[in-house]
Amino acid sequence: MVKQLRTYFEVIRSNISIVVPMGLYYFWLGITFQSPDFALSDTVDPFTAAPWLISSVSYAIGYLVLVVWCRKIVTFFLNKWFLVAVCVAMSSGSLISVASRADVTAFTAFSPWLDYLGMIVTCAGATFVIVITASLVVFNGVRVTLLVSLAGMVLAAVVMIGMDGLGLLDADLFKVLLPLLLIPANLVAFRRLPLTRVFTSGFEKKTVWPLKLLATAALHGFAFGFLVVAYSVLDVEGSTALFNGSGYIVAALLLLAVMLFVLRTDFNQLMYYEAFPIMALGILLVALDTRVGAFGLGIIAVGFAFLHVALDGVSSYLSRQFGINAPWIISLDTFSLAAGQTLGVGFSLALLQMGVPLSSVASCFLFVVLVGALCLSGAKNVRLGWGVVRLSAGNQTMSPREWAVQQLSLDKGLTSRETEIAMHLADGQSRKQIAEELTVSDQTVKSHVSHIYAKLDVHSKEELAALIERNAQSFEE
Repeated sequence: MVKQLRTYFEVIRSNISIVVPMGLYYFWLGITFQSPDFALSDTVDPFTAAPWLISSVSYAIGYLVLVVWCRKIVTFFLNKWFLVAVCVAMSSGSLISVASRADVTAFTAFSPWLDYLGMIVTCAGATFVIVITASLVVFNGVRVTLLVSLAGMVLAAVVMIGMDGLGLLDADLFKVLLPLLLIPANLVAFRRLPLTRVFTSGFEKKTVWPLKLLATAALHGFAFGFLVVAYSVLDVEGSTALFNGSGYIVAALLLLAVMLFVLRTDFNQLMYYEAFPIMALGILLVALDTRVGAFGLGIIAVGFAFLHVALDGVSSYLSRQFGINAPWIISLDTFSLAAGQTLGVGFSLALLQMGVPLSSVASCFLFVVLVGALCLSGAKNVRLGWGVVRLSAGNQTMSPREWAVQQLSLDKGLTSRETEIAMHLADGQSRKQIAEELTVSDQTVKSHVSHIYAKLDVHSKEELAALIERNAQSFEE
């Protein structure tokens, strides 16, 4: 385990140029979109939620536009000026919203409309910035994506909680400032990566929409919609930064523990058997007793953050394994997430408006989350890319063992040649047989085998075979 931890920290250290923008992104997310900017009254007036709903709908529309016209829009991502422009738009929109709430009598009548305009401008810029930043991370593979995402979460949480504790966290100031800080952070990452491949690869083939992944992201957002409303109804005391930051840290530690002790990245298990049940547990606590509701909401926040990172990993997996354009799959996933959040808030408010107690609303969400996770889970998800690949596709002829080797290759960063040799080892071939088949020297095969063992943390062909067989169980019918 110590060796694995050292490997993980080395991966994070070597990718610090993308950890920083990811951390800034989570920081911004924690003080804006994940912070309800409305407080519901006793009458539960749905219109008090208008600011949050406008943001959510604006995001959904923005991401849908990116999905539909991704091929044309991503060409702008290659230009540094576009990054600067959208970050400035984010900052300007936040500045308009903050200024609209200033106590200026002459603008009182226009304040709500200026606030809404600022939100729309912010969301328009954020849509592009988030996709650009996430694409830089996703391009680097599954393991790097998961580790960079959890490192970014921890970085954001530490800064948020630390500054909040010192009384230095002015949410309005940082809503304006953070988008500007994302400019140099992303430009540093730009110098390290092949931008053309990052943003434009994967358009050479027609890709179908992964319907099961869209449903998963929508269910993810639906549960978060309940969190937003319940957070306001229960009038949770304390700092929002502390609430979100703590959720980030716990989620990151849980994911790290899974990566260390499970020794494989089974996204089907991560999402449906771990993340959704965590959120369901939190919703259950709210349903049972509102006196422990704040604790339940904290658990939902942990599950939400955990699943958020897992979905980033799935985007990387689909991009690498099936050759899907990274900005497109990120936009598609986030569109569904934003749409689900809007539905979750709307459904919660509608029930509360009809006089349904919060505990009963929570019971409804608990049922939807558990049944949804049960229906969406399945061993075929990883092989079919959650709907990207149809059963008639040619690569369905691969055996569970071959799929397991491919997954391990993505998880552990094996080269194409190492993956090929690992496949032969899994079939029980000796080094001599592999050398003859690949027409290379025995010494070359020996060197590759040594690298494979080191990356997979095994010490013999028998241990390698056992590891592959364990992973193959995820791909069996």
